[in-house]
Amino acid sequence: MKAPACQRDRTVTLQVSGEAVCAWCEQYRHECEARHVMARRTLAERREYLAGVEKHRGAAERQRLEKTIMALWKQRKQKNEPSGT
Repeated sequence: MKAPACQRDRTVTLQVSGEAVCAWCEQYRHECEARHVMARRTLAERREYLAGVEKHRGAAERQRLEKTIMALWKQRKQKNEPSGT
């Protein structure tokens, strides 16, 4: 989904796609939420948050958020792996 034309002057680059979007756009909010869930201390806290998303926004939104979390996690894992092994 492409960000609509925005009158704001602040843009950010999404970690998942590398796309530049307005800092007030839904794509950026969504990625920030995914990073927020990843920062939860325990698996139980992450699961509880995702259950709340499903309860209030539906299963499709939970799945969308989980997909973004997994993409960010894979990027983080690749970045932290030693190269040349």
